[in-house]
Amino acid sequence: MKKPAILLLTIFFLIISNTICFCQTKELEQGIKDFNSENFEEALDSLVKAREKDPQSFAAAFYLGMTYKQLENYAEAKKHLEYVVKSNPQIKGTLAEKGILVLIEVLYRLNELDTASEYIGMAEREKIDPAQTAFLKGLIFAKQGNNPEAIKAFTEAKGLNPSLTVSADFQIASIYMKEGKLTKSQETFQSIVAFDPNSDIAAYAREYSQQAQKGIEERRYLNLKAGFRYEFDDNVMSSPGGNVAINLPTNQKDEKEVYTAQAGYKIMQEGSPFSLLTQYNFYSSFHNQLDEYDLLSHTVFLIPAYAMKTGQLSLQSSYVKTFLDSDKYSETISLTPTYQFNIKDNVHIGQLFFKYINRDYFNTIINPEENMDADVYAGEIGYIWLFAKNKGFFNLKYEFSDEDASGDNWSFKGNKVSMSILFPFFDRFKFNAYGEYLRRDFEEKNNIFLVDRKDNNYIATASLSCMIMKGIDLIAQYTYLRNDTNIELYDYKRNIVSLGIEFYY
Repeated sequence: MKKPAILLLTIFFLIISNTICFCQTKELEQGIKDFNSENFEEALDSLVKAREKDPQSFAAAFYLGMTYKQLENYAEAKKHLEYVVKSNPQIKGTLAEKGILVLIEVLYRLNELDTASEYIGMAEREKIDPAQTAFLKGLIFAKQGNNPEAIKAFTEAKGLNPSLTVSADFQIASIYMKEGKLTKSQETFQSIVAFDPNSDIAAYAREYSQQAQKGIEERRYLNLKAGFRYEFDDNVMSSPGGNVAINLPTNQKDEKEVYTAQAGYKIMQEGSPFSLLTQYNFYSSFHNQLDEYDLLSHTVFLIPAYAMKTGQLSLQSSYVKTFLDSDKYSETISLTPTYQFNIKDNVHIGQLFFKYINRDYFNTIINPEENMDADVYAGEIGYIWLFAKNKGFFNLKYEFSDEDASGDNWSFKGNKVSMSILFPFFDRFKFNAYGEYLRRDFEEKNNIFLVDRKDNNYIATASLSCMIMKGIDLIAQYTYLRNDTNIELYDYKRNIVSLGIEFYY
């Protein structure tokens, strides 16, 4: 009786064993079939079960890792692909040979660059697809910021396998663009378009080539601009910006012609982090009736800058001389160290400013407390968001300032919040809006009105420009200014409407 019982038990376990093996094989085969058909969600379900039932299966681990990669779950893909590569007794001729390059790409996407470099070394020692290995090495070097080695690796990759030429050149052109070598970048992108104009990568190359061309034009060494506009002002003041801390409102309406000009010259070399911008601005206004408020100003800028991987350092210095009705009105000298840095993807940008301004007026002072000559110290923080392929922007700023005037009646601390937006549309049109709120708390009691003066100053501007042809814009603009203060003499509203034309090169 014992022998038949043993035989039956043996048959039973064989049946159970064969059933389990059959289930494993069926699920793995179904998973591979779904993977090859690009049904990745269905493949995932089958391969997870196959991996659970046979944790040591290299095939289940490989295809499960590949499926997770296709579904962009790189953390899970890494876990299964590493098992294939690390646990396999040999690389060549096994699934590990295919898995190691995929694993390197996964680690690259996870930003685990040091680990990816270790597997690059393993792939090089095993001589696994040298061209693809070199290409992946170039990607890692580029992400690490080692541009010379990245270009060397991409060049090696396309030399080993000509079919990688377009992809390698695209990466090389992108590196040139990041380095500011826009001419070389544009030439390389254009060669990609010429090689295969109808491919997807050519479409991207064409777009980046246009961006490089725009950058080349923006970096044009000589920039010239001239403009004319006709303005209506319902409350004429001597300051073109309408800063109530400088002058009194007249409560008189007038029309005026405004002429502007600008010439800028940039000294720089492509690929060099250093640049120097010199610029001259001219402004003049002629009132139809109140010609005693005619203004003429000359401004000179000198802006050295140093570009870094994380952003740009610059030092803007300027000198402004203004004439009112042909007489000297004011002189201003300013220094503005600035740090502009990338927050994310070069479309979210941060700004830090520090300002020193020395302002002198040439008007006759009877009461010493009314002397507006001042030293101004300020700090500012800003945020820029670029959109519409970097043609539009949103800018938000906060500034704290301490204006130390010679006369106590004009010394104050200020808190200013400003916002601006440029929105392009229909290729030829641009809408620009600017808003500002400034709170001034004067430090001493006004010795004329015997009160502690406090100002709430508002500025809002909206403009619409239309490009008639390249280099010529028509511009319509409206500006509203309001100073709400507890001293009636300085309380005012002001509306300015203008229509103008601008020529630029």
